[in-house]
Amino acid sequence: MQGYLSAANIYLINEYSDHLDLIQVDEAKILKLVAQFCRANPNEKPISAIDKFIREAKKVSVKESDAFDPWELS
Repeated sequence: MQGYLSAANIYLINEYSDHLDLIQVDEAKILKLVAQFCRANPNEKPISAIDKFIREAKKVSVKESDAFDPWELS
């Protein structure tokens, strides 16, 4: 899950100049979120809970100059 959220942050920074504050995300919070989502949506995939969390979570703005491409070789 940490890797998925980190990748989402790279995308958010590069595309929208904002990101999730991952300090607020811990194992207990994510486990509860996924369990509640799966009970309410038994035909959905668990990752849909995380995607929903990413879409709805408050974002932190960054300067456009903070964007980067981790695959770009300098």
